[in-house]
Amino acid sequence: MDLLKSFRKPKWFVLKYAKVEKRPADRVYKWYAFEPGVIYPATVKRIREVIDSGEIPEELIDNRAMPGVDPRSVAMAYASQAKQLPNAFWEYALQDRGDFEDPIVIAIRAEALTLARRWFTQALSVAVGQAVGVHILKDERYRL
Repeated sequence: MDLLKSFRKPKWFVLKYAKVEKRPADRVYKWYAFEPGVIYPATVKRIREVIDSGEIPEELIDNRAMPGVDPRSVAMAYASQAKQLPNAFWEYALQDRGDFEDPIVIAIRAEALTLARRWFTQALSVAVGQAVGVHILKDERYRL
């Protein structure tokens, strides 16, 4: 039954990394705090799985899309962006920021981490069914 499929947990379930952050003044977003040393490696691992398998990342499929818009379109766009980055970018993303001095490598690393953060935020928004705010806690290893 298709209805039951829409309620099953995706293969990569982003909420297991989530910690709700209370912000009573914000009535639009639901806020979550995350440790970068946890979410970046997990997200990069998932991105690499998608690149290797060629699958559409089901955790990014938003069934709340506008009528007439394929709900897979956002997921396919993220996967396409990830595939365009060379494998070295993903390797750099998981290395300590302090290991780099070359500004080009730092920029390459930042591009991969930025895509990983956007991927994670989209998956979180899909999982909770509303707009989310993401507070990535400080960790110098994952500084952009």
